[in-house]
Amino acid sequence: MQAVDNQPVVFVRTGETRFARRDVTPGLRQGGATEITQGLQPGEVVATEGSFRLKALLLQSRVEGD
Repeated sequence: MQAVDNQPVVFVRTGETRFARRDVTPGLRQGGATEITQGLQPGEVVATEGSFRLKALLLQSRVEGD
């Protein structure tokens, strides 16, 4: 899980090499895992590795778009 604009987010797979940001509501945290109570649909695949890079690419695209 990452934070973007002070909002907890995860990145879900939308294609072979594509991911999309999802705003989420975290729940309980235990042993390095965090429960997500809202923001995901059943079956969505969440990036568990490389999410910091996905966040960096998202923020870079914002800067380049300005």
